[in-house]
Amino acid sequence: MMNNIYKKFSKTTGKTHFGKGIKHLKEAQDQKNDPTNAVVLYKEAIRNLEIAHDHHQSSNEIKMTLEQARRELSLLDNKIIDNSQSLNENTCPSEENIIEAQFFTKNLLVPKNNLPLSEDDIPSNTLQLACKLRQSELPDKQEGLITLARQIIIEFVKTKASGSDLVNEVIALSYLPDSEKEIYKILLDDFINKIKNSCLLHDSLLKGLSHVIRHANPKHLELGDLVRILKILKEEFENIHTQDKEQQIKMIRTLGQLFDAMADCKVKDLRKEELYNPLYNALEKLSGDSNLELAYQAKYAYQALICIRHDESPWKTFQKRCTDIFQGLAKLAGAITSIDPGRLPEAFEHFDKGFEGIEKAIKGAIVLVKEIHDDNDKNDWKYHLKQLDKVKNLRELASPPLFSIKLLSKARYINHLQLIQRDELKKGRGEKLDQLSELKDRFFSDISEFNDDLDLYVKPRGKQKVPVKKLLGNEKMVFEDEDCDVEEVVDGFLKSKDELTPDDKKILEKAIDEFLNSKNKVSLLKTVNGFFALENQLTLKDEKILDIATNQFLALKDKMLLEEVTNKFLSNSNCEVINNTINDLSKSTIINDEDIKYINIVVNEYMTSNDEKSFERTLNEFLDFKAKKILETTVKKIVASKCKKVLLILGIGGTGKSTFNRNLTRHLWQEYNQQTMPQSPIPLFIALARIGKMINKGEDLIEIYLKEECSLPINMINNLRNEKFVIILDGYDEIAERDCQCYESNRFSKWNAKVIISCRPEYLGSGYEKMFYPKNDESGFQELTITPFSKTEIQLYIKNYVNKGHSIHFDTDTYLQQIKKIPQLEDLISNPILLKITLIALPDLIEREETTALQINRINLYEEFLKTWFDRAQKRLLIIQKIDKEKEAFRCLNLNDFSKSCLQFSKDFAAEMFKDNNKVVIEYNSNNSNWEPFLGNEDAKCYLLRFSMPLIRRRTEYWFLHKSIRDYLIAMKFLESFKSTKLDVTLFYKQSFASEPGVQQFIAEYIQQKLSDFEPKLLEFIESSKKDEHVQIASANAITILSLIGAQFKNLIDLNGCNISGADLSNRILNDLRLAKAKLNQVNFQNVKLRNANLLSSSLRDADFKGADLTFAKLQSTLLQGANFQNTTLQNANLLNANLQNATLQNANFQNADLQYAKLPSTSLRCANFKGANLSRNGTC
Repeated sequence: MMNNIYKKFSKTTGKTHFGKGIKHLKEAQDQKNDPTNAVVLYKEAIRNLEIAHDHHQSSNEIKMTLEQARRELSLLDNKIIDNSQSLNENTCPSEENIIEAQFFTKNLLVPKNNLPLSEDDIPSNTLQLACKLRQSELPDKQEGLITLARQIIIEFVKTKASGSDLVNEVIALSYLPDSEKEIYKILLDDFINKIKNSCLLHDSLLKGLSHVIRHANPKHLELGDLVRILKILKEEFENIHTQDKEQQIKMIRTLGQLFDAMADCKVKDLRKEELYNPLYNALEKLSGDSNLELAYQAKYAYQALICIRHDESPWKTFQKRCTDIFQGLAKLAGAITSIDPGRLPEAFEHFDKGFEGIEKAIKGAIVLVKEIHDDNDKNDWKYHLKQLDKVKNLRELASPPLFSIKLLSKARYINHLQLIQRDELKKGRGEKLDQLSELKDRFFSDISEFNDDLDLYVKPRGKQKVPVKKLLGNEKMVFEDEDCDVEEVVDGFLKSKDELTPDDKKILEKAIDEFLNSKNKVSLLKTVNGFFALENQLTLKDEKILDIATNQFLALKDKMLLEEVTNKFLSNSNCEVINNTINDLSKSTIINDEDIKYINIVVNEYMTSNDEKSFERTLNEFLDFKAKKILETTVKKIVASKCKKVLLILGIGGTGKSTFNRNLTRHLWQEYNQQTMPQSPIPLFIALARIGKMINKGEDLIEIYLKEECSLPINMINNLRNEKFVIILDGYDEIAERDCQCYESNRFSKWNAKVIISCRPEYLGSGYEKMFYPKNDESGFQELTITPFSKTEIQLYIKNYVNKGHSIHFDTDTYLQQIKKIPQLEDLISNPILLKITLIALPDLIEREETTALQINRINLYEEFLKTWFDRAQKRLLIIQKIDKEKEAFRCLNLNDFSKSCLQFSKDFAAEMFKDNNKVVIEYNSNNSNWEPFLGNEDAKCYLLRFSMPLIRRRTEYWFLHKSIRDYLIAMKFLESFKSTKLDVTLFYKQSFASEPGVQQFIAEYIQQKLSDFEPKLLEFIESSKKDEHVQIASANAITILSLIGAQFKNLIDLNGCNISGADLSNRILNDLRLAKAKLNQVNFQNVKLRNANLLSSSLRDADFKGADLTFAKLQSTLLQGANFQNTTLQNANLLNANLQNATLQNANFQNADLQYAKLPSTSLRCANFKGANLSRNGTC
């Protein structure tokens, strides 16, 4: 990672390797007339640039400069060779130069399926050479290929540099023919020596050594070599500083692969004390490290190590342990016999040595006696201990004499039991971690594509609803949005309790005592409120419940109650008198069956003793107990009812919801890994776009996910139900099925889990909160909205971006200065995704523009981002190796404007995703022929274009870097329709975008900038729909966009009689709109203002008016079958003769509406407000 000093001086002063590299490169370019000197300078430039690249691998400028230097040297070398051949045809060029030019100056990231393997092909890189060497039938030139491989390896050995590019080239030759064992050993020894003699531990060398070992010809590996390598790596491992996690990870990864090779080669009799134990102990310790990647690598290496046999037999281990135990017993007996307390520490020291690792010793002994080697039960020492009593000799040997057990102190025995319990917990936890490794590994594998976003993570701010005052006579709370720290709110949600802690109980007990003395309910309420976070304070409903409990408490503590009950009982001696009197005077039924049993005991005792004072004292104790019990139980129930189960995180597109969710999951895994007791929850991150077919299907989503996506067996899944989980569902807006009760539909109640769901708000209708309530309980639901970046957060993000090496051209101050110069840009970049796009595109954008007074909007930023992306892809394709058909395809693309071709391919691909059920993730396999034109490998042009798109690929799945990029490309594809001469075959004409607000917004923004160009055509679509049914989709799309940009229709067009079925008019203000005799089926009118609108005789089947305002609207003779009027206001509306069959009228307000002759659903009168409505002669159905 380059710091500011490096960036400031590297190019100008040559004080860094990068600066020196540039300096030598320029000198080499100036010396091309003197090829000999130029080659020397090029090599010096490459050497310095390789070192700089090793230290700053994220720097694209260093990487591209290095590739340029290599390419120029290659051309120069080839030129020297050509010149030599032309001067003297009988003189052979230097083999060394040929090797270096052909194999040590090129990027070899060639796809394996593109390797030329036919007999006539000549290898042009080491991957291809290695492939030829491993063919079963080599061509006649086999000896020449082997000689070439030898020369390459020897050239590498001569090279002092250890850059990753050189290492990647040579390790392709790890597997050599049987006859080349000697040259393989030279390569292996070179890696070992370079690691041993290097001042710094180079990652490239460690990776190279791992590869050379794991991919070697088995006939070339010798056991002695592997042990020798292990000794060297152990020394290097021990020399790594404990705080240098990155180096530890690299070394342990190499050790793990070395252990695998040793196990494969059946290495045995490894020196236990010298090699095995130190590594075993170090890896076991690091398996619980807080760094998850380090812990994972250590766990893997630890498991690999135990598969290698050391030189101490199980019997010898067992004997050593037993010897210590017997010595301890003897010394303990001697100390007691001679009454010499000074000998006790020595005795217990032997016990410590003897019992330390006793389970391993016993396991070894049983394996020895039974001669069983079962890998499945290898770690189950509890099982082996249970079998001890079946082996007589071992039982006698392992069991100390009875008198010795009696001599062990009780404290020491308890301590021993605690140690065993701790070991059991640790082992149980280890087994659980093994079970969960698939989940953890899957998550960390999946987020690898998002490491840049996580590196740039800035703690977000948000808003949450908090209660501020209560309405008198109303149980509803009044809320207002309050600024908050998102991480703190989520942490509070995860820690929200469903029961009182021991400290809470002490506080409550003290508060109850104070309340008894003061009778001040306010103080008690304040104490109870202190058990909850601010957003979870007591509601009026809670206060009423608590008020009833306090009244009962005071009644039971009242001395008059005690006197009344005592007097009535003594005069009657009947249990029923006590029960009835307490219930009557407390004005509630508070005596339950358990209380009656206790009272019967008290009465029977009195009947026996006839002691009135004792009876009164016992009765008083009972009333005290009952009073406190009622209050405590009430508070506990309130606490349990207010435990949060579901957190909905809202935020417009690009505000960082997914990045926050991934960062949260990573943090939760880290917490889970660190804990010593199993209390932290297990995080389960699910990207919903990838599993849309599973969610909201009325089945157990978590069980299906763990079974189908994580391949866990059903018994393991059922075991996990007892664990605490945090289910993080990312991208609820990216699934199709959103209109159902999420918590119940996915059976989350079957799991001990809290659920976090992220979603864009525009994809949720009015009253969406109820769709996420746990078990329909409002108190278990919490909502949070992530807000745009503030100036402080923008500055911090830019600083992270620069410091992480993503920008060489601009530093933080330069970015901030340029942003201030551009109008409206500061508002745009408050969105994190737009900020990132701006930081990528801004340097190139400013460089191309003559003026700094740029007019930048969201459309410009996405356009510029994609252009920058495609330009970089083009440069990358210039450098990498290509086969002939790819070279020809690339040449054609460059002739036809490479960037333009990439953009068109990306738009076509995004449009196909949209047409295929608006998919965000595409799963491609050989059976899915629909995607062959985009994702197949037969067409070289297609392959190169896909390679250049901003796509993420994981196994068989493909998706764009961010959903907003997909939406932008879809929008641009829709807008292409207006350039076509045949509109009836265009996307705008045939495909509705009503279901995708993200696409709508991009189209609206683009059209608004050029409204005069687009408005006439949009209005023409709507007008044509009055006569032509085929224009319906285009008409619906047109009015969706026009309404979104705020068009005033009454001044533009007569909408009466038009067909806009399927349009999205939600959240618009359309008062006084004239849409009589129109076709409006399935139109989305959610939350729309249609006051005094004229919809006379229109068809509105299945239209959605949820939350809309239709006050005074004219709806006579309308067809409203299946329409949704949930929470709709229809006061004074005219629905004369309207047909509302099968319509949903829940909480609709028809006050004073005219419903004469209207056809209503049979259930409507029970669920809607018809106060003052004219219902004469209407029919119910």
